[in-house]
Formats: sequence, C-alpha cells, structure tokens
Amino acid sequence: MLFTAIYPASANAKEQSLAIITSFSEEISSELLDDYRQYRPSANIDIIYRKTESVLRLLNDGRVQPDVVLSSSPFLFNALQKNNGMLDSTLSFIPFAYSETVFIYNQEYLKKLNITPPDTWQALAKPEFHSHITMSSPSRSGTTHIMVESILQQYGWDAGWQLLLEIGGNLRGVSARSFGVSESVSRGVVGVGPVIDSYALKQQDKLKYITYRPIRKGPIIPVYYGVIHNSANKAATHDFLAYLQQLSTDERHAMRAFKKHAIQTSEQSSEKPYSVDQTLMLKRSNLVKLLFDKTIVAHTPILQQVWGDIHQKEKRRLTSAEQHKITQAKQLLSTPIITLAQSESAHVLQLANLPPQSHERVMFSESLEKKFRLNIDKALDILRTIE
Repeated sequence: MLFTAIYPASANAKEQSLAIITSFSEEISSELLDDYRQYRPSANIDIIYRKTESVLRLLNDGRVQPDVVLSSSPFLFNALQKNNGMLDSTLSFIPFAYSETVFIYNQEYLKKLNITPPDTWQALAKPEFHSHITMSSPSRSGTTHIMVESILQQYGWDAGWQLLLEIGGNLRGVSARSFGVSESVSRGVVGVGPVIDSYALKQQDKLKYITYRPIRKGPIIPVYYGVIHNSANKAATHDFLAYLQQLSTDERHAMRAFKKHAIQTSEQSSEKPYSVDQTLMLKRSNLVKLLFDKTIVAHTPILQQVWGDIHQKEKRRLTSAEQHKITQAKQLLSTPIITLAQSESAHVLQLANLPPQSHERVMFSESLEKKFRLNIDKALDILRTIE
C-alpha cells in the first residue's frame, strides 16, 4: 500500500508540482515539508513513505516516477546509482544534513535501578544492563546497520563482534524498526537503546523523563538527496534543492525544520565526527546483516538466559577452576562464527549476496545459525557444571 500526502495546490500548482519518495517516517518528513511550504507557499507536493527495500522495488518496477529521493541510507543510493543511470549523477547522493548517534534513556527507569546512563558501547555489555536494553537490527534499520558497522571498523572484526555478541546477551528484545527503540524506552519497557538523536529529541519534547547521551565516537548519519534522471518537474525540483542547500548551512533552521544538523556544522567542527568507510560497509553489508540475524536476533531469548546465568555466577566467590569455566563459556558465546579471513573471502561474500530464497543461501544461513547454537549449547553445558 502506498501512503501519500498531497499538499494544497495554488494557481501555479502545475509549475510547483513535486513528487518525493522517502524512507523517512511520516512524522519527520511532514515537518520538513511543512517548513518548505513556508519557504514556498505555492508548492504542491506528493510524497510516498516506504522502507528502503520498498523504495528500491517501486523505482525498479517503474510503478512510481518521483522527482526526488530523500533518505539516510547509503545502501539505497548505491543501489540506485548502479541502476543504469536512474539518478542524475550530478545531483545525487549529496548530503545536506545529518543525525548524531545517541543512547536514548529513561531517567526514571535507570534511576530506580541505580544505573549510570551509558555513553559507550562497552557500557552496554556490563552486567547491570542485562535485560534493560533494546536495539534494532542491521537488516531492519539502515541506521542500526551503520552503528554496527562502525563498531566492527573501530574495534576490528573479532573484538567488534565480541562486543556486539556481549551486548546481544543483554538485550530484552530486538526492535523491528529503529524508531521502535525510542518508543520502548519512552514506555518504560527498557531503560536505554541506541538511536539517532532526532528520534530522541522527538520523545524528549513529549516526555520530561526522556533524554539522551551522545555515543562516544559514534558515527554520524548523513541525510542525502537524489534527483531522478529525466525528472518531469525540473523547476520545482531545483527550487526544492535550493531549500535543502539552505538547510545545509543553517544549523538552527535544520534543527527547527526536522531535528537534523546542518552538514556544514560537521565540516566546521574542530573535533571531526566519526564516519564509516562506506566502501567496506557496502562490500560486506549482506554478510553483516546475516550474521547479526543468525546469531543475535535468532537467539535473543536463550542469550538473555545464558548471559544472565553468567552474570549471577560472577557475583559469587568463584574458585579458579570455576572462573576458568566462566571464561570458556564467555569465549564460546562471544567468538564470531565467521573469521576475519572468511569475511574477506570472495566465496563467503558471494554466498551472503545470493537471493535469500536460493538453495545455497538458505544452506549457508542455516549453517551459521546451527554453528552458533552449538556454541550456546556448549556454554550451557559448561555452566551447568558450576554449582
């Protein structure tokens, strides 16, 4: 189903007609377009809201013919750029704003448990956060994918996955969408979760007990625009791009318009924000999504149970033999099931890039899940030997 919002036409509606397709939520997009209408009151805008993969399908099928694409997903623009000149090469994949990555948290929730709000990924792996966290997955959220990839790039493949798997053991659940993280924190289902700051600011405006802390060395998430080749509404399109360029240089206006930062702010900052190596991220994107799904997402309940058992046992006075067993169990649970060398293998990457329903991809996917489940079972057997 397509969701569209039609803004009122004026006498010059034909000249001002503009079609936009976006992966943003309706709430964020509507604020941006309401602000644009103040800039251009006569504008007539048709907007379609879809998830990233749905945007690709609609455009590839030719079922919609928009003028402009708005998204924070580099995966979307990379795919569109490869599609036989679908995008105007001179007016596409251009950042005009960005979001910061933050930990949104419920002050009342954490205060009740005497938990210090986190500002690093390592903090989320601590025992006190067990079952008090939620996050989305790379396969369901492009922003979460960028966060996960930033961990792998900053810490390295092995240490990065170790950290992610330890955090996975503290998750209460995995959210289907990134904005669901901020909603769960706001409702008090969990205490904290990683999101972009615009989601946190939205909740903060509504609820006084919701706030956030920037993730130390967290990646920025640029917002891009792209113009469809042979756009039918050149004048309206260029007028809208001129408005976006204004936002790119005016921090106060960008925040007021849709709670994003002007891209020029990051360029002028004395402390350059962290950004991921997009070439590496795009190369292994399907593998990272698959690994996260087959280790963390597929085993969230049992991981919560086994890591909870570890945390409880570590509170006791352990013998050296028992501590050695705990270490063994942790290693089994936090060692990546694909090595760095394998992640760089053309064969492994090819398997991850196959269509999800293909026989080879299904077999590869099942083998990953079974391998990790075997590690979990071994860890459980070890923990059962500790009285």
